[in-house]
Parts: sequence; structure tokens; C-alpha cells
Amino acid sequence: RSKKVDWPFKIGESPKNGRVGQTLYLDVELKGKIDLIVPICFDSACKNSSIAIYRDGWQNLPVDLHDKDGVTWTFVPPNQVDPKKFTDTITVRGGDFNMDGYPDLLATLQNPNTLQIRSFLLLNTPCTTCGSVNRTFQ
Repeated sequence: RSKKVDWPFKIGESPKNGRVGQTLYLDVELKGKIDLIVPICFDSACKNSSIAIYRDGWQNLPVDLHDKDGVTWTFVPPNQVDPKKFTDTITVRGGDFNMDGYPDLLATLQNPNTLQIRSFLLLNTPCTTCGSVNRTFQ
């Protein structure tokens, strides 16, 4: 049975409200239930990036996007020239990269200071401050 799911945090209702990336479906906690994962930006330039998870309502996961130098990396904003083109879309890919049984994420991120783009491995780790979800990515 299908269910209507509204945009997370009203982001997709207007481009100036932020950006919504490609959806990903994972069993984040290995409970046998598939979760809807969406990379999001709270602003159109993606300076404030996060990951939303849908579980009977949207929840913002506290994702650590800092590098060892303390720089907070962000998602690469979608193509601004032609936003209908399917290029430079905010995308994360799932897989168990460290072989611990939990799905991890591979994300393309941008340094907001230098605009350098790199791929980051975000490991699925326990989280005690994530509300109803007991895992996050860092």
C-alpha cells in the first residue's frame, strides 16, 4: 500500500527553502525494516547539509561532516544552470564498506571554502542522541 510522504522540513516546496537529493532505501539499524534516507540542504547553496530519515515522520540525523582539520563539508548543490538536468544531483550511495554488517554511505561533498569536491565514506555508527533512531553516519 502506498503512502504520501511530504517533503522533509518543507524543503522541496520552494528552491529557496533548500534542496532535496536522491532517495536511498536502507535498513539502517538492521531491524528488518527499510528506511527512506534523503540527503538534504537547508539552503539553496547547500551550506547547511544533513541527512533526513523517514520513520513515521521525518527526522534529521545528526551527521558528522567534519574533516580532521575541522572543516564542515557540504553536499554539492545541484546544477544551477539547468536544474531540470539530472547532473550534479545530491546523491549518497549505500553499502557495507567496512564489513561490520551495517550499511554505510558514500557521499560526494564539497569544501565550502575552496569548492574542492571529494568523496567521503560515512560509517554507520551507534548514536545515543538521535531520537528514535539508534544509528547515524560519520
